[in-house]
Amino acid sequence: MPNTTGKTIVDRERMLEIPTLEKLQSYYDDEYKKLIEICKKLDDLDKNTKQATKNYVVIRLVSIIEQELKMIISNLVDSFDISPKQALQTNDVTIPLDDLAFVKKNDFTIGKFVTSNIGYVTNSSVLTNILSNITNLNFFDWINKLVPSEKRIENELQNYFYLRNDIVHKAKDVDSSADKIILEIKTFQGFCRATHRFISLHLHSDKDLVKEELKKNKLDYSEFEQITNECPLQVQCGDCGNVVSNPKFIPREGRAYYCNKCLPKHKRRPY
Repeated sequence: MPNTTGKTIVDRERMLEIPTLEKLQSYYDDEYKKLIEICKKLDDLDKNTKQATKNYVVIRLVSIIEQELKMIISNLVDSFDISPKQALQTNDVTIPLDDLAFVKKNDFTIGKFVTSNIGYVTNSSVLTNILSNITNLNFFDWINKLVPSEKRIENELQNYFYLRNDIVHKAKDVDSSADKIILEIKTFQGFCRATHRFISLHLHSDKDLVKEELKKNKLDYSEFEQITNECPLQVQCGDCGNVVSNPKFIPREGRAYYCNKCLPKHKRRPY
């Protein structure tokens, strides 16, 4: 039965290994590689074809990232029996009638159900909410400390999300060089790998196994714990403005969070 407690639960008998996505991720690796190969040939194209190709690469890149992140979220929810309520922070979800046949398939899982009810995860605010709820951490602060780079990955992700929309809806052209696009492709590919890897290690119950896996990433367990402790889930009260550490959830975009002191003023009263 699905977990409905709202808390992350790990079945030790099921979690003898760190969950992997090797077969599925090999598909995305191939797709990233194809885009890189296209970028390497851009200088051989005429000006108009080069511009159209760069636009295509960005649109395709965002689509690949979107699919891979949803696949990762689905795997995490299923592997760790995470409550849909915890991940989505809502009591109600909808299923389009056209999707009922898909729901009835044997391979339809709770994780796929969760990802079918979230928006564009390449929108960093959407991704922040769901991964912070799953990990009970300030996700992007955490992942940026574990995988440091010159730029914060959520900003880069958001920029590409907006750029894709501008290309599609406003006929905007990509002005980045081929080398810069290749670098971004590799950055996003690494981010997706790190997201699945480190969240799995964070949620896993076997510390000895986690320590061994961290060694493969050249990361000490004590350092991993220290970084994790430095990134508590935090949210600002929409009423008094105070910062609340380790709240029960992060509200969905457009909704306010209220601290325990202010919450009673916003609860609905019976008639």
